[in-house]
Amino acid sequence: MEELEAKLVAGPDVVVPDLAAALPGASADGPEERTLLARYLDSDDLRLARAGATLRHREGEWQVKLPLGAVDASTLRRAELRFPGAEDAPPAEALAAVAALLGRAALRPVATVRTVRRRSLLRRDGQIVAEVCDDAVEAAGAGGEPVRWRELEVEAGPGGGLAEVAALVSALEVAGAKPATAGPKVLAVLGEPAHRPPAHAAPRRDPAAGDLAAALGHAHADLVAGDVAYRTGGQAGELATALASLRALATVAGDAGAADATRALVIPLAALEPDVRELADRQAAVAWLAGVDVPSHPRVDEALAAWQAGAAARASAGLDAARYRETVEALRTARVEAPRRLDVDAAALLRPLRVRGRSLTRLDVTHPARASGTAEVAAAVDLLAGLDGDGEVAGRRREQAREARAALDEARRAVLLAATLADLAEGEGDPAVAFAARAGSLRADRWARTALRRVRRAWLRLDAGALSELRRAAADAALTVAAEHR
Repeated sequence: MEELEAKLVAGPDVVVPDLAAALPGASADGPEERTLLARYLDSDDLRLARAGATLRHREGEWQVKLPLGAVDASTLRRAELRFPGAEDAPPAEALAAVAALLGRAALRPVATVRTVRRRSLLRRDGQIVAEVCDDAVEAAGAGGEPVRWRELEVEAGPGGGLAEVAALVSALEVAGAKPATAGPKVLAVLGEPAHRPPAHAAPRRDPAAGDLAAALGHAHADLVAGDVAYRTGGQAGELATALASLRALATVAGDAGAADATRALVIPLAALEPDVRELADRQAAVAWLAGVDVPSHPRVDEALAAWQAGAAARASAGLDAARYRETVEALRTARVEAPRRLDVDAAALLRPLRVRGRSLTRLDVTHPARASGTAEVAAAVDLLAGLDGDGEVAGRRREQAREARAALDEARRAVLLAATLADLAEGEGDPAVAFAARAGSLRADRWARTALRRVRRAWLRLDAGALSELRRAAADAALTVAAEHR
């Protein structure tokens, strides 16, 4: 469930105005009063709070809130996930939802928040468009003194949005309330450590040539963003791209002589990334089919839904396992220990890249080696993009790598869809179902042929651009070595 919420602070003299007057055509129910008691968990270094996330137990269930981005300083979007469970320990599903943020860090109680809430609902045309909560809050950190304040929350309802929130916030500000910094209540008692940059924050510097530490930092930020997108919306595309990039980066770093910094990442990523990529491929393929004009049949739709569900089960099993948390922790360590400047052996790096690159023009794009090969070429180009210090050239190299990877992703998805629908048509006894499946397969086959042409063109551009420069660097290094031995 996604929430759009604005927060304000108010003194005891602020009187909540007629809320319905702020929304033409709306009526107000309430206020209804109740008391809420929440217990918050976090790590010793407050990884959740620093990321804008919370894990709490309230009203007989565990609640996870994950940030989706701020609208302004006092308004933010968050996803809320709820899991039934006793207060003594969070269920496995709740822990999985914050795995990318926590890594292997242990949880402990960090605060208790007691709220006396007076809630009013705003309705229009039978739908709840907003709710306004007038909260008397008492919060205490572990072993700390209680802090008390009054807070007003304005949240969009199922039938409302940002316009309703903004109108109600404006009315409350006229009444004397002041905008508050967007964020959970628990931040008020966690102190300065909770306001430090997130543990997964990307470095401010862009990855220069050989800057493995910066490259891993950006990969860490992408991984967390993709994980949040997957946990809150079920779509695996962003996470699959992040995992593929990270796996490729670890492999390329090993080729470039930095295996010690990334060794702990290679094996777990090799086990996890293919399942997430498979789910992303199936989701993208089904979405593409839904957008083209081909005959359909409910049985075909059911088969494709089951096709996606099988991949989702495998991906979720990996993402919910302890190994995923260990991988996140290894990434945290690697980005600290990795060098900011690799002493790159261009010749050593070029050999495996050329072998992987040649496979990109073959027709069997569904083979796992083809996917990892493209990602590794892209990672190598990204890591070495600033080799000559020319920003324009570096940007062009990165664009070539992204184009090659996107083309291969599209081709792989098209081939997978065409083969799956062809198999369905072959084994189906109902002529109507077989016709719809065969029509979809033929349309996907045309998509695959177009995508494969893009793969070849993209690889030729990449080979003539970034990799040709890498070959020149290797040749120059060889000449230097030869000169030194004369």
